[in-house]
Amino acid sequence: MNKKIKQIAVASYTNGKLDPKKVTVIANTLTRKELKAYIKELKNIERKKRVTVVSPSPLEPAEKKIIAEKFSGKQIEYKEDLSLMAGVKIIDNDIIYDLNLKNILEDLASHISRNV
Repeated sequence: MNKKIKQIAVASYTNGKLDPKKVTVIANTLTRKELKAYIKELKNIERKKRVTVVSPSPLEPAEKKIIAEKFSGKQIEYKEDLSLMAGVKIIDNDIIYDLNLKNILEDLASHISRNV
């Protein structure tokens, strides 16, 4: 059933975008259990198509251009988090790139405390 649901979820897209008409038709034909699996699979597909960039302040256009080049073909969502210090966190599906001063300092302090 999972393979069938995955195929149906992929078929819900037209030109790389979720087609509301197809989703409605498909959703009306599924059982409650199948519908839950279908929604979960749609969320997985959407998550794979999106990259979230978290920074302590708005990024410069040149920085956004670099990120757009690295993650071409994906929707990029920008968020601000003041707890980050001089860095950026990039979330691409299941991969998290956490490049910020706060984490570097915490790792350094942890390393020192273990070795003293």
